[in-house]
Amino acid sequence: MKFVLTSAGITNKSIAKAVVDVVGLPKEQIKMAFVPTAADRYDGDKGWLIQNLQECKEQGYAQVDVVPMAAIPVDETLRRLEESHVIFFGGGSEYRLLRVLHDTGLYKELPRLLETRLYLGLSAGAMIVGHFVPKDVSNWLYVDDQIPEEYEEPYGWVDCIFFPHLNGSDFTNLRKENIESLRGMYDHPIYALDDQSALKVVDGKMEVITEGEYVKIGA
Repeated sequence: MKFVLTSAGITNKSIAKAVVDVVGLPKEQIKMAFVPTAADRYDGDKGWLIQNLQECKEQGYAQVDVVPMAAIPVDETLRRLEESHVIFFGGGSEYRLLRVLHDTGLYKELPRLLETRLYLGLSAGAMIVGHFVPKDVSNWLYVDDQIPEEYEEPYGWVDCIFFPHLNGSDFTNLRKENIESLRGMYDHPIYALDDQSALKVVDGKMEVITEGEYVKIGA
């Protein structure tokens, strides 16, 4: 499987190049399916989501489809994902995203789709392919993370705990010293990335792509 896991999407040339390199096609031939479902959990301004899509448009891909998998039939979702080279799961609530994947049955279809496609994740979309931390830690780092009482477990395909938005102005506890305090607490390495960074994973090999800052703890 191939992943590019980002904090905030395709925010710089280094991340854009990583996407193209992993797909292995000229960008003018790449078809992307953007799944905004994680954003359903939150009301209010969606300027950040519009910005994410604008950054995709600016790459010059052959196509950027928007696939609202909670709002359309499953067979249509599958068809549109199958027509893409990149499946891009956007940000919002990782718990909402996992819930919809399970409810639609797409949770079981995704491994097949990813045999020949790149998984591009943004924030929540990046977090669901690794491992979660306990509720109290998540609520501490993200301050009132609105975690449901019951939620689906993440895929665990990528052997890490992924924390997006390091040093973000909206996430004042996501700082290096707080991440460092988690050292030795979990069986998986921790990657905390700022919005100019991404984690590229190809066949289990991890590489940080960054024009900003990140913190890595563990092997």
